[in-house]
Amino acid sequence: MFIHLFTILFVVYPQFRSVQAECPRGYKASSSGGRSAAAKSESQRILENFLNERDEATIRSTWNTAKKNDNIGPKTFLRYFELKPEAQKMFPAFAEVDHMKLPTNEDFLAQAKSCVSGLNSYVEHLGKNPQNCPFIAKAKGKYHHEDLKLLGVTLMGVLEEELGKGFTDESREAWRKGLHAMNEAVSKKHASRR
Repeated sequence: MFIHLFTILFVVYPQFRSVQAECPRGYKASSSGGRSAAAKSESQRILENFLNERDEATIRSTWNTAKKNDNIGPKTFLRYFELKPEAQKMFPAFAEVDHMKLPTNEDFLAQAKSCVSGLNSYVEHLGKNPQNCPFIAKAKGKYHHEDLKLLGVTLMGVLEEELGKGFTDESREAWRKGLHAMNEAVSKKHASRR
């Protein structure tokens, strides 16, 4: 479960780009001129979160560096648990472990490593039908949008810190789009909070 929560991260608010793009479901879409302002605005809203091939390449390139950094998974979840302490209770193996002891807790570290593996699976399946991604198939409908948004914002902060100059504005934009697509693919739709 931890693997899924880590890999279904956050929401995007990117700028519209008039380019051919690939939607999260693997279909190609492109913006077209000659529409009314209202229709174009709707098109922009829909297209702004689609991943294009450059975004996919940027995510893969950034991830090839990030996945080797053993701090990213644990650091992301430590911060997430600081922001939302009740989330730690979702993981029985370390639900009652003091927050200060988590960085050395074997169960916590194993879960963080598993989460990085789940995110790796998602990155490998970018641009393909999400139904073929084992992570997406398992996680569909299990998480609330707000939780994923918070986790995503947390991950973005950690990526910026850990990758430094290697996490460029282009990387940030591509990751927001990719994680938005993942969020849309797995978030609970119109479900009430428990």
